[in-house]
Amino acid sequence: MGLFLLGGAMYIVLFLGIENGGDVFMASATAFAGTFALVITEVYEKNSRRSAHRVRVYENGMELYTLPYEKLLGYKEFIPKGSVVKLEILRYPEEGILNGKAIVWRDAPIEIVVHTAEGRRRRTGAKRPEQIRRLTDLMKSMWGTPVEDHGTGMGRAEPRR
Repeated sequence: MGLFLLGGAMYIVLFLGIENGGDVFMASATAFAGTFALVITEVYEKNSRRSAHRVRVYENGMELYTLPYEKLLGYKEFIPKGSVVKLEILRYPEEGILNGKAIVWRDAPIEIVVHTAEGRRRRTGAKRPEQIRRLTDLMKSMWGTPVEDHGTGMGRAEPRR
């Protein structure tokens, strides 16, 4: 959305020309709104966007959602298995729903950080603990990738207060 608004402001300025103060104000307001929306979606909400997308594991690599600005920085959606150095499991409190009730996962595996041979760290976004366990077990058995986990078990689900 932010890119759309920025593009609209550029169109107004470059192709329609600016003839009066109202056009300048409209172009400025559109550019500001576009920049604001871009910052919100690409910086503050990036983990939510990653959480909404699947992680796909294949015999020869894995596919992670890549944000548009990460693509501009040269990140690829597909990571070959030879590039994966290790998997790190992150554990932190995460709100969720279990059997129709609002809960908080405590000390549960919530997210995977993929460490690559290029020195990059790619995050999967928050997932359910059983998904994290399934993904790490699969990559460990298929590829022999080391898994770093500073906790044990699946954590616990507590009612949200």
